[in-house]
Amino acid sequence: MIGFLHGTVSEIEQIAERMRRIRITGPDLCDLTWMPGMHTRLRVGDPRSPRSWLRGLRRTYSIWDYSPAGHLDLCVLDHPSAGPGAQWARRVRVGDPAALTSPEGRLVLREDARYHLFVGDETATAAFGAMLRALPSSAIVHGAISVGGPATVFHWTMRIA
Repeated sequence: MIGFLHGTVSEIEQIAERMRRIRITGPDLCDLTWMPGMHTRLRVGDPRSPRSWLRGLRRTYSIWDYSPAGHLDLCVLDHPSAGPGAQWARRVRVGDPAALTSPEGRLVLREDARYHLFVGDETATAAFGAMLRALPSSAIVHGAISVGGPATVFHWTMRIA
């Protein structure tokens, strides 16, 4: 069985028409091992509800930002089909509890890479943003992000060499 870390939703920000940044804070989130590009599995369903068993209790989200002081940010895309993750993001409020797994994943930067190539859709922007912010200004970067339209575009604020 997967052990969950527990926290509380402390901030919600609409960063694009169909994307929300959700900050989760709590003592369980202090001093985790995290590298830009890693993801977490967030419990979005009610484990007591058979309907949640059918639709899935967890969704995977790349971590937009992390602080060892005990908070992490997720960017959740509101899909038109309104799956369990999008429904959770629509109804969650500041003060709500959240349960998630420790950061994991292999989609991380390679320090010895001659260049970095980022290609994905709008769901990849959280991982890409975290990794781009971690690169030195001398890094050679190429990329493309496919979006469904203006509603899923948000503007990153970061240094560009």
